Amino acid sequence: MKGGSSQRQRGLSETDSVDFTSKKIYDLMEIDNHDLSEYDIKCDNIFVPGNNKDKVKTICKKFLRYLEKSAVWDIENPEYDVCLLLNYWVYDKLTHIFPDKYNKNIAFGNFQMLFHNNTENLRSKSHNKNCTHKFNILNKDDWEKRKELYDYYIDYNTIKPTITYFLPKCKEYYEYVEGKKKLYEHFEKLCESKPNECPDFYENCKEYKPDLVLPNFSCHVQMVAAKNTLSTQDDARQELADGARVSGPHYSGLGDGSSESEVTQENSILEQKLFTPLGPWIRKFAGSNHNITGNGFGDETEESGNMFFDGGENYISYQPI
Repeated sequence: MKGGSSQRQRGLSETDSVDFTSKKIYDLMEIDNHDLSEYDIKCDNIFVPGNNKDKVKTICKKFLRYLEKSAVWDIENPEYDVCLLLNYWVYDKLTHIFPDKYNKNIAFGNFQMLFHNNTENLRSKSHNKNCTHKFNILNKDDWEKRKELYDYYIDYNTIKPTITYFLPKCKEYYEYVEGKKKLYEHFEKLCESKPNECPDFYENCKEYKPDLVLPNFSCHVQMVAAKNTLSTQDDARQELADGARVSGPHYSGLGDGSSESEVTQENSILEQKLFTPLGPWIRKFAGSNHNITGNGFGDETEESGNMFFDGGENYISYQPI
């Protein structure tokens, strides 16, 4: 799917997400082809607020083509809700055209009418499908979060086969899944406090909760270790910065009569505070992980704190005197 929201939801580049089921479905809806001209007349009759009729008309033609020709309607028991995805696609496209909800909903009304008319078109592959119960998505203020959750639900099936062994994309997929934690927190609170507002598909999504699936990733240990290392370094840097602010402009010590040797010793102590927390931890971790032979991330992630998995000989650990 083209557009900014798809990028925010996935957290991956178009290349990284190329195999995701939701992307394949949305891309099929987006295809530009000469056959779109077949729907010019039907889409000429839509009512659109303002001067955006041409943009909405393009969406209309792609919508009708998908209803009439998509092979997905021939699948007896698809693994995903085609009606829901189609409605989300349309509403998302309209969101990029109409900033206000009122005009967006007026435009969306055209597609409700088009679908009702489609049920009487016996040539349409979807004429016997009932998608009308999916039109209520526009009544939900958090519809974007619902779309994101459903996209994640069907996309996780793409990730699932790769999580038990090392792959170059383990880090990207791990971060993608980890990025859904706040999304799950939103619906956990919503479904607990307002069960009637809970998405129909939420129950199916529970088994893909990040906290449940992340430990199954082959790179889980490395990702946690790298995060802990960065957190330790940030804390030490903050302590160093706080010490510098306390010393003020005379931090060097030379301005208040201190000798150069005293200044050197003072700075050495501050450096020890920055680096010392890493030394024992790295040795302890490395000593219990001699069998780890790779991190699955590739060369580009060495700076994130996972280089020590290859052995302690490449690291200089600063210890207090």
